Amino acid sequence: MAFEGQDFYYELSQKTELKWIPKAFGVNANGIPTVFPTMWSKIIQVNRNDVYFIGGTQDHYAASKKTLHLSLQTDLLSDKAPLRKARYAFGFCHLGHHLYVVGGCLEDNKSTRACERYNMQTDKWEELPKLRFKRYAVSMVAVGRRWLYGVGGMDGQLDQDTRREETVVRMDTWGIERGWERYVVKSDRAMACQYGLQIVPESNESQFMIIGGVCMNDELLDTIYLLSPASSQLTPLLHRTAFTDRFFYNQTFPLSTRLPLAEFAPFALQIDATRARLVIGRNGLHVVPGTRRDMVRHGVISMDISAYKELMPSDEEEVESVDYYDDGEEEERNPEEDEEMEDVSAERRRHRSSSSNQ
Repeated sequence: MAFEGQDFYYELSQKTELKWIPKAFGVNANGIPTVFPTMWSKIIQVNRNDVYFIGGTQDHYAASKKTLHLSLQTDLLSDKAPLRKARYAFGFCHLGHHLYVVGGCLEDNKSTRACERYNMQTDKWEELPKLRFKRYAVSMVAVGRRWLYGVGGMDGQLDQDTRREETVVRMDTWGIERGWERYVVKSDRAMACQYGLQIVPESNESQFMIIGGVCMNDELLDTIYLLSPASSQLTPLLHRTAFTDRFFYNQTFPLSTRLPLAEFAPFALQIDATRARLVIGRNGLHVVPGTRRDMVRHGVISMDISAYKELMPSDEEEVESVDYYDDGEEEERNPEEDEEMEDVSAERRRHRSSSSNQ
């Protein structure tokens, strides 16, 4: 994790205690220390060595096209091919040798339908089919070796949107020319964004856990839901997180030691730690069980420690004050397409069958 103007990044250690450790960026070819150029970049670690920082803002407000690569072996931060569109607050995930960028906000703070992906092997960005509606802060997850799922997000009218529904988008990366599917699932609360989104184990990759998030008026959530897009079911669990939280980075990491459980949640020591995952929220850490049984029994094990909000620069409030809005542009609508999106039961059954076979 890194912030604009710093010459170091943070690494979360799980060895003897859970804490953030600052590590200096390597010097550039001229021997000059590297300074991180952006704020609120999306960050993803794709293997043991390679970390990518994409987009974000510069000088607090201007959207960035930056693509940066960090080698954990050398600590060297290097520029890569820039985004086609400067943006921030987009959905983001990794599948194969591509990084996918979905929606977000552009240089004028207007939400967008535009999507693109980065080929890490060729260092090139390519345009993808647009979403069917504008969306920022959607939570993305890659499923199997083929599918992209996105859940939640806002459309630029944060203080007006009170629809009690959950929007799910999906793309088949084996046929990107077919574009995005959309499912609308009824909910018991208004739309929200910045979820922790995880695949439910032993569900044939067809069910997801939605953790926390933030809804209108910056209200943080402590709820946990099970989402089944193919059957349009959204089921709240009895469990809640120990505190409200939002997830700017929807990526989990293996729980490399039992330290978090032993020190902060001894009641959950019976879970299978070898399959559990650690997800970093703004307000703390959360352990996501790696089996369906443990997930139903314990929900998510939350620890109010090592939150990344503790690392934030002192001018955080100024950064957070950016207003998102819609430019009023009419979306491209097709009545036949709308009917297709509202009644996709046959299509869902077909895709559910395809997904379970991957």
